[in-house]
Amino acid sequence: MRRLVEKGKLTEEERFTFHAMKAKGVSDHEEQYSGHKTLKGGKIYIRKAPKVKGSSTKK
Repeated sequence: MRRLVEKGKLTEEERFTFHAMKAKGVSDHEEQYSGHKTLKGGKIYIRKAPKVKGSSTKK
């Protein structure tokens, strides 16, 4: 990553780690499967905020 940034192929904002790639995959997976034996172990990879029902501002 450092070399790609130095060569101008990536910006600092575009840098990522392999751990971030796994988190992206787990977060995008429908069942959020991480391969861990427990849900607690897999929760560290879930990076999306849960969907909540919003309130209507129409009156």
